[in-house]
Amino acid sequence: MSKKPSYSDLVDKITKLEKEIEALNENALDFKNNEMIIRNLFNEKEKFRLIADYTYDWEFWLNPDGKCIYSSPSCKKITGYSSEEIIANPDILLKIVHPNDLNSFKKYIKNALELNAEDKQFEFRIITRSKKQRWIGLYCQAVYDNEGKYLGQRGSNRDITKLKLAEQKIKKAKKKQESSKLEKEKILKDIDSKNHQLASFAILLSQKNEVLMQTQKEINKLADDFSSISRQKLQALSHKIKSNIQSEKNWNNFKLHFENVHSGFFKRLNIKFPNLTPKDQKLCAYLRLNLSTKEIAQLLSITPGSAEISRIRLRKKLSLTKKINLVKFISSI
Repeated sequence: MSKKPSYSDLVDKITKLEKEIEALNENALDFKNNEMIIRNLFNEKEKFRLIADYTYDWEFWLNPDGKCIYSSPSCKKITGYSSEEIIANPDILLKIVHPNDLNSFKKYIKNALELNAEDKQFEFRIITRSKKQRWIGLYCQAVYDNEGKYLGQRGSNRDITKLKLAEQKIKKAKKKQESSKLEKEKILKDIDSKNHQLASFAILLSQKNEVLMQTQKEINKLADDFSSISRQKLQALSHKIKSNIQSEKNWNNFKLHFENVHSGFFKRLNIKFPNLTPKDQKLCAYLRLNLSTKEIAQLLSITPGSAEISRIRLRKKLSLTKKINLVKFISSI
């Protein structure tokens, strides 16, 4: 027959059980804490996975040997190749790079992996699976673990095709603008040269008219000293000279050359100011060439004083105030 436990034995038994229960409770608490830590770690990992996988840019990770160990799914949107294809076949990275940029790309990746890259950013072209050309802006960053061990390069590829196309359009527009500017300068230079020629032509006409007018005066003086027959001949010669001075042929030749340089000038002048006389139109043309009052007077066969009066009358017909420069106004027509 077994011995009945004493009170002391029961107390020891209870104490032992209480310790075992306490230990179990502590283990249960540790388990719950560990479970929470694991769940938090999983959530953090999932969070970083989602951030990496759903980036707009194509992110990738090359180990120190240059092997691609991660490629974000956005690579398919940019290249047409999935992340699984790129990781499984590293040659795809080299295959899609434009032939003209391949050597530069290889050099950049090599320098980046060896931590010798001078420029962290690199631009290159790729040929997508659908044979489209795209511009990529690549930025590489060295990756290290908590202990400072080098783990390779993290690359970020951004599709910059629209930016490049915009730059090309701007460049083309600037080139066109430069070309237009040069063309305009050439035209202005040509017009300026022709204006000088016209002015020279007009001045020659004025000089010729001045000589003829002087000759006419001399003939008129001499006529008084000759017989009636000789006087008649001299008067006929004087009349011939006068008609030559006022000849419309001279004006028509000048007008033809003027229109070649300033096409449509007289047409625009007539439309804006239909009340101008032929003499007014001549004065406008001579002012357009910036001829002096004396030169204009010789061309119009009038005195310099009369030429000044003609300018004043012309200003009134054009309704110009004193503040407006007559020559500049006519040049703008």
